[in-house]
Amino acid sequence: MSVFDERDASGRLLSDKDLECIASALEAFMMDRHEGQLDHRGKPYAQHPQRVADIIDPDRTRPGLRVRAYSHDLLEDTRNPTTGAWTSPQELLDLGATPEMVADIEALTKQRGQPHEAYRQQVYGNPKRMLVKLADMSDAFDPDRPIPEGMSEGFHARRRRNWDFFLELQERLDEASRALDAEDTLEIAAILDRCLHVAVAPESLPVNRT
Repeated sequence: MSVFDERDASGRLLSDKDLECIASALEAFMMDRHEGQLDHRGKPYAQHPQRVADIIDPDRTRPGLRVRAYSHDLLEDTRNPTTGAWTSPQELLDLGATPEMVADIEALTKQRGQPHEAYRQQVYGNPKRMLVKLADMSDAFDPDRPIPEGMSEGFHARRRRNWDFFLELQERLDEASRALDAEDTLEIAAILDRCLHVAVAPESLPVNRT
């Protein structure tokens, strides 16, 4: 049994075809819900979850991880365009996401006013959560996307704190992988390598002065 196995609510092991259908549905949903949103660099925000998915699964062999990557900001940052309500876990379930996937997406969602340490602890809950969060932060620390000039000190303080979180996630994933089978350990190591290849420390990130 692999840590990357995905099961539905009845415990049935999902096939790759099942998972690809779920991932496609969640990617389309993510694109729709993030439409019109921009990141702090002024780029379409939907590109961020797509990059996270590509960091964690460049060969598109782990659609369950891609579901989590596509969806990791939906509950926190998007709304139902019809009702105006925040995107809900039930909407993800209705699109085919499994209860485990949705539980992980909820754990990756920082609640408004939630203490940072409490958020960290819920992310540490399992390797899938930690891998998606690590890929999420590695994209944020990619030097190919310079930080705009004039960002607040609070912004930079959060990035320094998140870098500490990034380093802690590496350590915890390395430790957790030692208890898994050899193939899972190698796969986690490969994802870690990709994340480390992308990310640099906040003080080393370039600033866009144009």
